[in-house]
Formats: sequence, C-alpha cells, structure tokens
Amino acid sequence: MSKSAAAVKIGPAHLYVAAVGATFPAVTAAPAGGTWTDMGYSEEGFTFEIENTIEEVRVAQSVDPIDVKVSDRSVRITGELSQSSLANLDYVTGGAGATASASNVTTFTPTANNATDHVTNFAILLRAAGQSVASSGKHRDYQIPVAVFAGAQAINYQKAPQKATYLVEIHALVTTDGATPFVVLDDEA
Repeated sequence: MSKSAAAVKIGPAHLYVAAVGATFPAVTAAPAGGTWTDMGYSEEGFTFEIENTIEEVRVAQSVDPIDVKVSDRSVRITGELSQSSLANLDYVTGGAGATASASNVTTFTPTANNATDHVTNFAILLRAAGQSVASSGKHRDYQIPVAVFAGAQAINYQKAPQKATYLVEIHALVTTDGATPFVVLDDEA
C-alpha cells in the first residue's frame, strides 16, 4: 500500500438513528431529516469497535497451533452525548418511550420491567466528519442495519462547566436475513 494523505481521517463523527429498514443515504448525501434523527453534539466523538475472539486450533502432533478461527465477534459504537434531552435518554436506554404532549412537556416513562424482555432495534449511521488531511467534504459511513442501545447510564449534574451527558453503547446485530451486521463506505479514492 502506498502512502495516501487522503486516507488520514481527522475530525469527529455524527451519529444518526432511524427505524430498522430505513434506507441509508448515499455516502455523498445528507441523511433524510424525516427518516434519520441526528443525536446531536457529543463530548469527544464516537468510537467504532470490532472485537474478534480468536481461538487456536491445536493438535497433538504440533506444539504450535495449526490454524486460528474467529469464534466470536462484537461490533459496537461507543461515545458520550452532550445533548441530554429526554428523546436521547429514550434512545440510550433502549427505546422505551419518550413522548411530547400538547403542553410542551416531554415525559420519559420507561417500560415496566416485566412488560418486555428486549430493547428496540434501530438502524444506525455513524458518519465521519468528512475531512481528511488532503481534502474536505469527503465522508466515511459506518452503516449498521440492525442495532440496539445497551449499557448503563450515570447522569451527573455538577458545577459548570461540567455537563449532564449520556453514555452511548450500541451493539450491532445480524440482520434477519443473515446479512453482515455492518458496512463501511468511503467516498475518498
């Protein structure tokens, strides 16, 4: 591989969420406002993680493994949201149900602990900032067709300039047709 300044990515990423089955935008197009919800500002951006568990295949006739196999893979997006709205709280706690009323009051009421045994599935788009060392306006999209928000929340209210934030932990799932749990697209040549 030759050296390429265009392959050196800089800047934060933007996190979008939609209903499962939503059409992902082209890597060169803005996410549709009626379909994709922008999760807003983040503290330090987001991290896309792929964790493979590798198992060695061993035989009695060799002290070294003869092969390795992937026995497990986890794909996650993690980060911290600066915008601590009730709508975002709804997402990060699994999609339980924040609603707005006619009186401009938003209410977050989590699902009763015996009412459901699962969290809501979402489609996730993580769009890198659109900059590289060599050019601007280019994007890298991480598309996850089926994912869930998981993890614990500890919302701290502290003296300024500290902000109340939400932790983001998104886990990719295999799609119902068995397709890959994520796709990465890049419009940088």
